[in-house]
Amino acid sequence: MADLLATAGQLEVVVTSRLPLQIPGEKAYAVPPLALPDPQQLPSLAMLSQAEAVALFIHRAQAVQPDFVVTEENAPAVAGLCAQVEGLPLALELAAARTRLLTPEAILQQLRQLRQEGQDIPVREQTLRAVIGWSYGLLPEPEQCLFRRLAVFVGGSTPEAAETVCGSALDLDMPDGVKTLVAASLVRQEAMADGKPRLLLPETIREYGQDQLTASEEAPEVERKHVAHYLDLAETAEPELHEEQQLVWLDRLEQEHDNLRAALRCAVEVEDAEMALRLCGALAWFWWIHGHLSEGRAWLAQALEVPAAQVKTAARAKALAASGFLARLQGDMAAARPHAEAGLAIYREVDDLRGRADALRTAGMALAVTGDLSKARELVAESLTLWRQEEDAHGIAHSLLSLGLVSQATGDDATAQACWEESVHFSRQLGDRFCLGVTLRELGRNAQARGDGRTAQELLAESLGLAREVGHEQGIAYARCGLADIVAAQGDYAEAGSLLQESLAAFRELADQAGIGRALEGFATLAALQHQPERALRLAGAATALHQTYEIAVPIPFQTTVERWLAPARQELSEADADAAWAEGRALSTERAFEYALSPVVEAASDAAS
Repeated sequence: MADLLATAGQLEVVVTSRLPLQIPGEKAYAVPPLALPDPQQLPSLAMLSQAEAVALFIHRAQAVQPDFVVTEENAPAVAGLCAQVEGLPLALELAAARTRLLTPEAILQQLRQLRQEGQDIPVREQTLRAVIGWSYGLLPEPEQCLFRRLAVFVGGSTPEAAETVCGSALDLDMPDGVKTLVAASLVRQEAMADGKPRLLLPETIREYGQDQLTASEEAPEVERKHVAHYLDLAETAEPELHEEQQLVWLDRLEQEHDNLRAALRCAVEVEDAEMALRLCGALAWFWWIHGHLSEGRAWLAQALEVPAAQVKTAARAKALAASGFLARLQGDMAAARPHAEAGLAIYREVDDLRGRADALRTAGMALAVTGDLSKARELVAESLTLWRQEEDAHGIAHSLLSLGLVSQATGDDATAQACWEESVHFSRQLGDRFCLGVTLRELGRNAQARGDGRTAQELLAESLGLAREVGHEQGIAYARCGLADIVAAQGDYAEAGSLLQESLAAFRELADQAGIGRALEGFATLAALQHQPERALRLAGAATALHQTYEIAVPIPFQTTVERWLAPARQELSEADADAAWAEGRALSTERAFEYALSPVVEAASDAAS
């Protein structure tokens, strides 16, 4: 072909190939996966047939089955199988070739079976894997080695991560090897939102590569390097989550979340307690800020159960404190207090002052939520003293935030206000939007409690904006609750109800029992303002029952505020009717209370007892 092109100067040739031809004048164009329809929201048949992946499937299917058409009956399967092979043209052609003997539904079922781990699939049904294996087999051994090593990454990797984990003893230049794999369509290189390149293996191809890696002798070493790399990333990111670049690092951790999960899974499976515990400890703040509370607690539970994790080390202490920390954030005080106290006890034995300072604050807050305010103040104050000795602005800011919460819980609003104002100073100095947002929310609630609605609204609005900026779903929900109380007092009941609905849904998703109780109290206040006394008292009773079930002590100022709002509701009823409504609310399950709070107001009274 090179000779032909050289002889006929005006000749143009279009060639498809796994690899560039490497001849003069060649212009290579990468063929990306084809556009896919959404299997969950299928368009009309006409529009579906125009989707790139579906159009190719139809074209190739009609080549072997001329009367093949997409119908209302087989459209979901056609869309599903296109998605199952991720729009890869070669895979689509292979799937379409099966329409001579199989329906789209049958093809989709077989493709799903091929994706199941450990499934013993007959050779004749492994068409897709056979083609991937054919492409893999044509690679030189060094490129094969690189390909199977890259399969350790879940959700792709940066070139730097690939070099760190996969680059040793390859017998080839890493960039050249990646270029070969990209040319063979086994790897894609794409620019992410931040403009940085990322290496991606389509999941079907990655699974094949993972099988090849598992079958090789190098799997343990590659997996160890993968865990070590993402542990380093997590521990590097941890302090950055409290400073000016926190948004960048939060985004990076979220982008690498699947790799972090894979690293955690590997560390737990091989019973590497040190790696598992350190990873969990480093990720605790990320899990909180981005709302991965249940997942974080599940990983912590697994890591803490690894046999070697029972040794009293700083890593175990940090993981225990993190477990107590996340449990408290979900209102699970039965787990929060013992874990936090166990972590603190170990820190008192090991030489780790910074870890002890953080554990003191964590244990103090667990005690505060369960009502042991005197001991809580003692621990948080000790934490603040240590952070001041270390001149650590982040530690000072968070300890001041916590000390303010403990002070407020005892009714000492003046000390709380002073603590939070100083915390704001340090948070602004650090550029810590997260801590700043949480602290402004507490200042807003304090302003609301003393009747300064305008200041409260301004502070809560700023808190809400900051929570949205960092992706703190729990912070967004609590700020909305505070704003709901304010707009309800202003008479905007529709807006208050909307804010509370959004908050309650978020708290439910986060499994935040204290938050659910807070939202139920908000709905109770709203009902009282709208002169619906039975509904108000039922919702307040449900909130009280939930707090008691989870051993959550409501701070005195908030108890006083809720009681003040509910007083008119009690006065609108006889004592017997008020007590009955309260008892009905206390008897509601959390799920039923959730449904009742969200039910239309006009139906609420008649539905409560059903």
